[in-house]
Amino acid sequence: MKKLLGLMLVIVFSTAIFSGCGQSNSNTTPTYGESAEIKIAVLGSADQFSKREDFFVGMDLAINELKESGINVSYEKVDDGSSRDSGVALSKDIANDSKYTLAFTLQNDETVESVADIFDSAQKPLIIINEVFDSTMNKGYEYILAGVVSAETAGKSLAKYCEAKGLKWVATAHSTSPYENMFARGFNDTATDTKAIYLVDSTAGPNRVSEFSGVWDRWNTLGVQAALVSFNDIEWACELISAIKSQNKNVLILGDAKFNDLEMMSTYKDVLEGMVVAGSYGVASDDKLQAFYDKYEKTVMDQLGLDITSVTAQAYDFVHMIAQNVRKAKDVQEFMKYMKSSDGYPGVTDVKFNAKGQLDEEPNYWTVKEGQMYRLN
Repeated sequence: MKKLLGLMLVIVFSTAIFSGCGQSNSNTTPTYGESAEIKIAVLGSADQFSKREDFFVGMDLAINELKESGINVSYEKVDDGSSRDSGVALSKDIANDSKYTLAFTLQNDETVESVADIFDSAQKPLIIINEVFDSTMNKGYEYILAGVVSAETAGKSLAKYCEAKGLKWVATAHSTSPYENMFARGFNDTATDTKAIYLVDSTAGPNRVSEFSGVWDRWNTLGVQAALVSFNDIEWACELISAIKSQNKNVLILGDAKFNDLEMMSTYKDVLEGMVVAGSYGVASDDKLQAFYDKYEKTVMDQLGLDITSVTAQAYDFVHMIAQNVRKAKDVQEFMKYMKSSDGYPGVTDVKFNAKGQLDEEPNYWTVKEGQMYRLN
């Protein structure tokens, strides 16, 4: 059985990863029901696709399993060249193209704001899997799902973590880019609201090494125990953490999900050791996740040289959930009703969306150990 599974995955991966998975020339109107063929457009840039290889591996694993059951799911990567204008234009084409059942977007938060409007107006389902704000999901969309917790929610969760761990003196350093700003705002608001935590400093920056000493002098004087670090430039964020650790290795570093980057964790292995990250989605069961790793990680590493992650499990669940609900539904409205059902999808990560289309779960906490991300109990 293991050899058969390995052969099946080789065939799927060789066509999916290297050739673009399951592209179809079909222009038929997407249908719902047991005989439906599901085609997914994945919006983003080549750089985003490369960084999220673990997500595509999860999609491929699910697609392979579904194919064995006679269920046809495919996807097509749509590269917007990291251009907002191009991303919006391509979104209009996909939202109005009947061959696509739905779309995923890996685009950044600024592009997502416009893309969500386009898809909702076209009544074409869209799942956001990279970055999102509360303000986006509070617009009352009917066809938009956030497969990632909002920047604000992630920030709030880390302030709650500090409270639970008895860390009283906290500070934030962040860039002024939209996601990082909202992430820090979520943390700051919660820290300010609780009497158990004292937000002693919040800094837009530092943005270069020469600015660090002034920030550190304040933090050192104020006795900062934990620092939230969130920058659009993840490499600079790692350099800043290195500077903090060189002054006081006992300061707990808190970060956003962008630190879940295998290259960065490998390059800055010692610097990032022990930092705590708010997961971009919840994982309900460690046992289920471990069983998923046990089943697939060796085969994927042997065939592709890639590590699978919790993101792989999330993508795997999304595809299975979509296939299940497309086959049950008679039209797109009923499909969305099933996607937002309180039953959710009891897979590896137990995906569940609320009525607003947001993940109906709190973020998990993760920590870096020896260049890998592990869930905290």
